[in-house]
Amino acid sequence: MSDEKALLAAIWEHPHDDTVRLIYADWLQENGQPARAEFIRLQCTIARTDKSDPQWPVLKKREAGLWEAHRKMFRRGLPDRMRAYPFARGFVAPPLRPMNSHKFHKVFRDLLPHAPTWAFWFSNLTEKELESLFGDECFRRIGVLQLFHNSRVFTNLVASPHAGNLTELHWGYSFAGPDAMSALCSSAASRQLVHLRFDGGNIGDAGAEVLGESTLAGQLIELSLSSNDITADGIDRLFGPGRFEKLQRLDLSANGFPDGDELITALVRSARLPALRELGLVGMWLTTKAAEALAAWTGAPGLLQLDLAGNIEIRAAGVRVLTESVCLQTLTTLDVFPSNAERAGIAELLTQRFGSVGPDPNDQQFTLRGGSAR
Repeated sequence: MSDEKALLAAIWEHPHDDTVRLIYADWLQENGQPARAEFIRLQCTIARTDKSDPQWPVLKKREAGLWEAHRKMFRRGLPDRMRAYPFARGFVAPPLRPMNSHKFHKVFRDLLPHAPTWAFWFSNLTEKELESLFGDECFRRIGVLQLFHNSRVFTNLVASPHAGNLTELHWGYSFAGPDAMSALCSSAASRQLVHLRFDGGNIGDAGAEVLGESTLAGQLIELSLSSNDITADGIDRLFGPGRFEKLQRLDLSANGFPDGDELITALVRSARLPALRELGLVGMWLTTKAAEALAAWTGAPGLLQLDLAGNIEIRAAGVRVLTESVCLQTLTTLDVFPSNAERAGIAELLTQRFGSVGPDPNDQQFTLRGGSAR
């Protein structure tokens, strides 16, 4: 095996390790391919850079220039079906696509070796088909998985010896319970996870505690736990000193029943999230009391987007507290759900704070958005 083939094999074997990609870039530099080498190094840097970093536009401009000048060379050797796919960290990165069993086996299975990892949203697959997929070595090529299915299928997923390359898992409305979260946290499937969306899982406070005590608390950058029957006690168990310090996006929507205010009080008390940029708290029966707690929260000093849609009891007084908060000066977007009687007054508060106000693109009839999302 040549040096190049050995390096490429190592990248495919360890698709989440930038070290081997950078070693390959050095090899390319030494063997007359400086543009390809720079492109790999540049995209690896971009992957580690926050969009709010002043260097972000500089890096993206250089990336676009290299791509424009050399994209034909970068795409060399790819099957025709993959030539329009984007690149990430120096290699082709197929975008998320919906997939059924027939399409996967007849078309995409043979394409899997041509990219380090793939992103799929599997639909209309039976339990038997999914069990077969999870047991197949080809499952190692899947880095992003979206799937809405029952708890038995989830058990088969986390038991798979080939699930160790997942970086993003979106498992929706399985009502799997706390045991499912415990199984995930102790499985190979959690090894590389940085994006976890486990909505409608009914993990409750016990599952939240398991997650908070797991290694995932030190590696996740995105966590969505909407509709999971988590109460204030579960929030105290989930968060704590040194936990979720890399977390950039958090969604706790539709939890806290019947007292969402208490959940927010627990969040403000327990969570220290220095990297947090986006927070979703939709449909949680929140009142002005929750707004006052959030306005005094020092645990998320870089928060940019706060979504409080579906909380009609956060009145104009609560919106005023939020817009005047010293702790929330970094906010660029605030979504609220005003009553008809207070809509005009709240719109004025949002305009004064953010300079613009309009309907939330996802809920144009009821929700008002101050500012604009990144």
